[in-house]
Amino acid sequence: MLPYVREELKNSGLWVDEFENKQRKWFSRLVGLLKQRNRRITDFTPRARPFLSDDYPMEEEAVSKYLKDERLKLLLPKLIQDFSECGDFTAEKVETIIRKRAEKEGVKAALFIHALRVIVLGMKVSPGIFEVLELIGRRKTIKRVQAYFEMQ
Repeated sequence: MLPYVREELKNSGLWVDEFENKQRKWFSRLVGLLKQRNRRITDFTPRARPFLSDDYPMEEEAVSKYLKDERLKLLLPKLIQDFSECGDFTAEKVETIIRKRAEKEGVKAALFIHALRVIVLGMKVSPGIFEVLELIGRRKTIKRVQAYFEMQ
């Protein structure tokens, strides 16, 4: 599968040679995560774009459905602070942080989960958000959430 993915990403301008060297392990994890939802090799590029570039579209339906809650303006900065203060940024740790923050604020974790998915990936559907955030990384996750609210 990797040779086909490489060719698809080259054609879309997203391929970086480091995916075969320094970033091979990370890239293999990305392919493994995304292949769960891909039916065709051409599905890979739009789903991989937010992982490989900061230039990705946001589904308008997802934005209007999951980012309209006014509480997010107050609560997401607190969650981002939690992310910045945690040790390892693993899927398990991210899940714990999100669920603890939701409980502390008296909201459902889904409020954070859906908002993060839309802000970080631009999509309303993706593989598991905790694994997604681990692969995207702490720095990029925080940067994207902050950038989203600066645009508002």
